[in-house]
Amino acid sequence: MADLNLQLCTPQPTYLIIEEIHNFSIPGIPDALTPVAPSGKKIFRRVAQVCDVQDIFFDNRQVQGMPTTWQYLRDFISSHDRITTRPTGVRELSLVFAGSKPLVQLPSINQFDTPDWYDREYDVSIPSPYTYGADPIPQHALYNNPMATFVMPGGRGPATALAIIRSGSSQLEFPPHGERTQAVQQLRRR
Repeated sequence: MADLNLQLCTPQPTYLIIEEIHNFSIPGIPDALTPVAPSGKKIFRRVAQVCDVQDIFFDNRQVQGMPTTWQYLRDFISSHDRITTRPTGVRELSLVFAGSKPLVQLPSINQFDTPDWYDREYDVSIPSPYTYGADPIPQHALYNNPMATFVMPGGRGPATALAIIRSGSSQLEFPPHGERTQAVQQLRRR
């Protein structure tokens, strides 16, 4: 069995948000009715948090991975002074949320003046076992944000947008498409 590489990580208040748009058809609707059927899209959202990696020590000897149950017990009995941590100087991204939001919109009727409620997209989310974690910054959505740019690299794959929220700021930063990789790498540097 492969060893898990678990690391202790101190979270920092800087987040990376990635959202993708996936179109889907409503199940059970025949292909012939697709032009007049409601359309759907799913907004898949991932939020990663910057964290500072730390090494774990038991009795001043570095522990590979996480301490064992026996080490935790011995630390508990000795007033919590046997397990210690030290910063490594390395920054990583830690996934804190992954989930999706399905949106449905009624078919457009161009020749009629339709009320506002008809032209809206409706969130039809239900609790899902495929959601990981809790979104720490749900108020910062990229979908429907006029500053966010969704791109399809190479014309394939889902349309994707990326933004960064740095510590002490509530403003989203949108790296240009060609600089996204560098922006993510910069987050991992101190």
